[in-house]
Amino acid sequence: MSLKKKAGLYGGVGLLILVGVLAFLGMRAIDKSTQRSLDERVLIAQTVAQSVDQILSKALDDLEQFAALQAYQLGDRDPAPEIHAVDEFYRWSRTLTPIFLLDREGKVIHTQPPYPELVGKPLTDDPRAMANLKKLLPYVSGTLAINLTQTRVFTVAVPVVGEKRELLGVVGGSVDLSRGGSTGLIDPMRLGKTAYAEIVDEDGWVMATTKSQPEAASTEETEYAAHFATLVKARQATQETCYRCHATEKGIERRRDVLAFAPLTIISGGAAIRQSEEEALAPSQELLRDMLLSGGLISLLGIGLIWIATQGLVRPIVQLTAASRRISEGEFDTEIATTRADELGELAFAFDQMRLKLRDSIEQREERAQESEKRAQQLSSLNAVAAIVSRPLDLDRVLGDGLEEALRILGLATGGIWLKEEEPPQLTLKTYRGASRQWLEGIARLQQEPGVSVVVLPYQDATSPSSEEPSSFVYVPLVSKGKVLGAMGLASPGQHQFDPQERELLAAFGHQLGVGIENAQLFQESQRREREAHTLNRIAMDISRLLDLNKILDTVVESARQVLGADAAMLSLWDNISGDIYVKAVSGSVSPAFTELRLGIGEGIAGKVLSQGRPVISEDYANDPDIIHTREGDDLVRKDGLKAHLVVPLKIGEVILGSLGIANKQAQPFREREVDLLQQLANQAAVAIENARLYAQVEEMAVLQERQRIAREMHDGLGQVLAYLRLKSRELQGLLASNQTTQAQEGVAEVKEVVDSAYEEVRGGVLALRAQTPSQAGLIPLLKDYVEGFQSQTGNPVALIVADERATQFPPRVAIQLVRVIQEALANVRKHAQASKVEVSFEVVDEQALITVEDDGVGFDPTQMAFDSPFHFGLQTMKERMESVGGSLTTDSRPGSGTRIIGKLPLSMSR
Repeated sequence: MSLKKKAGLYGGVGLLILVGVLAFLGMRAIDKSTQRSLDERVLIAQTVAQSVDQILSKALDDLEQFAALQAYQLGDRDPAPEIHAVDEFYRWSRTLTPIFLLDREGKVIHTQPPYPELVGKPLTDDPRAMANLKKLLPYVSGTLAINLTQTRVFTVAVPVVGEKRELLGVVGGSVDLSRGGSTGLIDPMRLGKTAYAEIVDEDGWVMATTKSQPEAASTEETEYAAHFATLVKARQATQETCYRCHATEKGIERRRDVLAFAPLTIISGGAAIRQSEEEALAPSQELLRDMLLSGGLISLLGIGLIWIATQGLVRPIVQLTAASRRISEGEFDTEIATTRADELGELAFAFDQMRLKLRDSIEQREERAQESEKRAQQLSSLNAVAAIVSRPLDLDRVLGDGLEEALRILGLATGGIWLKEEEPPQLTLKTYRGASRQWLEGIARLQQEPGVSVVVLPYQDATSPSSEEPSSFVYVPLVSKGKVLGAMGLASPGQHQFDPQERELLAAFGHQLGVGIENAQLFQESQRREREAHTLNRIAMDISRLLDLNKILDTVVESARQVLGADAAMLSLWDNISGDIYVKAVSGSVSPAFTELRLGIGEGIAGKVLSQGRPVISEDYANDPDIIHTREGDDLVRKDGLKAHLVVPLKIGEVILGSLGIANKQAQPFREREVDLLQQLANQAAVAIENARLYAQVEEMAVLQERQRIAREMHDGLGQVLAYLRLKSRELQGLLASNQTTQAQEGVAEVKEVVDSAYEEVRGGVLALRAQTPSQAGLIPLLKDYVEGFQSQTGNPVALIVADERATQFPPRVAIQLVRVIQEALANVRKHAQASKVEVSFEVVDEQALITVEDDGVGFDPTQMAFDSPFHFGLQTMKERMESVGGSLTTDSRPGSGTRIIGKLPLSMSR
């Protein structure tokens, strides 16, 4: 924006702000004037309403005083005194006409002025009037409830009450505000020609008005009856605008009026002041016109002053600007005028001196400037490339931004970037601009292997996307650490050979972009390896938690298919008895019939893997001559449409357990990283399979050891008991034969005691054998069952306390050893402790699970216990069981103080 425009803009903004402030103040003044005019009309309406309230209040007071006189009694049968009193009251009353006298049933006795036709008849059929009066309450109405004249009047009536507070009759009258001089009471201040006042009742009907007779005769009285009724019900003073019809020479027209309304307090009704909006707001409108006129004059004067000041200040600056523009454009011959004697004149003189100096030195510096500009452009371009390759390591972004920067530097529109692929070796177009992929791939065929220097190739092709066919194509290798990673090609229209400086720049560009590409590739490779490592770790954790062989194999094939994005995955195992290979688990789009397929060593891909002990790849299985095909295998592969296969061995050391393979329905090569990834997964699977097998063997060994222990216990315990019984029975036979009855009875008692002990021993062993393993039930439910059996057998109460659930959550191989330790400890209590109560507790202390078996029995001295005693062997067995699962066992006992067996296990064993 020019200085002249800025000066005008600033002055205009200042003037606009000033005018805006004045306008704001003026509008506030107008709003206040308007509001004051409306408030005045509300005040007048309230004054009129108060006047009407005073009239009605005066009439009501007069009637109440008249009714209170005791000069007459309506209870007697002579109404003459009361009629005379009504006539006298009418003479001095100025507000009530007519005045009426009713009996206690509401029938007319007398009216003044006289209405003979009403005598003896009910004056009103409004039930509210007589109901109110019979309650000895006055009645004030704005309707025709009690009306002798059939005009719109206010009716006031009070009861005549006897000495015993009974209703004797009613005296009342009508207040006609439109009669005589009454309208003067509601005549508002002289607000204008169109202003008038109205008194309305609760139904919105006009009771009195100050309008001229022609207007009052119009239909306007009933036009807003409903609206007036709403205002009366609201009983609030208000102001608003409305429309009314009035007669003109052209007919009935609608006019916008200002309406001020105030409610009556004596009865339901109100006073309204109406005036045409044009007349009521005339002072405000006149003030608005004056403000607009004065504001316009001030604005015009300000604009003129701003224009004069701007011209005087900006003209010399414009001249200097034009001179500086000529200097900047290289025109140094025109002299700059310096006629002014102020600061602008000094500035013009300085500009002229600068012009002369520039003209003297421009020729010498021009060549150096051009050279510096080229160098600067080159450095700028290289800096731009450096900025591109230093951004977040996204390969597609590096390639796209690098190509666009190269095209921008050379002012070209067409180009592409190719990267070398290792498997299979080829150049692949990754990004391009300004041409079709087909056209650029056609150019790439001219230079299949990019060299290490910039090569310019001629090229003519009718398929060129530009209107002018490219006739030269520069081919720039993308190099990092002496290795060519790809190439960048740029097409130039016309005979453009690219000068040495451009070639040097492109070579440097190619090296920098090559570094960025290598960094991005390394970053992508590290991310891929990190993802693969994370996936392999997750899979290893999943399968390491499993001990069921079938679940392990299903998890392995499903993971292999998902990780490598294959259509199908299969795991085969070697049957070392038959020597066949059979499919054990499948995943993906594979026929279930594969699990029934058996192959010999060397047959199919799986047989070839087992015979060679290394991975095998077949890009198209059905047409692969290196595979020994079988009819059953080929039929299944064709049925499922599987073509490309990759199979690796499952090995533990040098022992091959089977094979793991993936397959795709499209014929394709497999990359080395895919082979490595599948082999790592196969190695993990092989370890998990071997662990499952070893665990099964351990379970079998545990069962065998348990059988051997039972055999030893039966031999050492039950066997010796039976041998003793055999000898004792022979002895008893001899005693009985020799009639030594007393000695025989003593022998029988000894035999019974030995038999009872043997019986308890056998029951304890049976109870331990019948206990479930933790793999079938949880540790605590299992112990509860065992404890219940122990209590029923021994009669000793056993408390099972779990203070921390973490101390009970162990894998089956650990839990089964804990069960055996607790069973052995309780067996020792049964045999030796003579305890009255036993407690088994689980808690966690210092990240260790504490399993305690405590009794209040006789106790013992661990240091004095014989090494070959059965109790010593039991404690040693419990200690070995705890140590086998990474725990420890201690014994705390003293003679006469009970025994406590404490087992400790790290919480890490629970995972």
